[in-house]
Amino acid sequence: PHWRRAAALHPESAAHRYNLAELLLRLGRHAEAEGENRAAVARAPDWPEAHSGLANALKAAGRAADALAAYGRAVDLHPAFARALYN
Repeated sequence: PHWRRAAALHPESAAHRYNLAELLLRLGRHAEAEGENRAAVARAPDWPEAHSGLANALKAAGRAADALAAYGRAVDLHPAFARALYN
C-alpha cells in the first residue's frame, strides 16, 4: 500500500510507477506490473529503464515477442544498457 500511495501522491512521476511495477512483478502480479510500467513509459518515453521494466513484465507473462520489442526500445535509447542487452 505504501508504494501505491507514493504513486498516487505523485501521479506524474515515472519513477514511482516503475518502482511499484518492480514490486508487483516480484509478487507475480504480471498484469498489474505491465500496467504500471506502461504508465511509467507514458510519463517518460525516453527513459530506457521504463521500457526494460515493461519488457520484464511482458516476459514474465509469457509474451516474448512483445518483450523483445520493449527491450529493443530500451537498447535504442541506451545502446550500452547491459540489463536490456542481456535480457
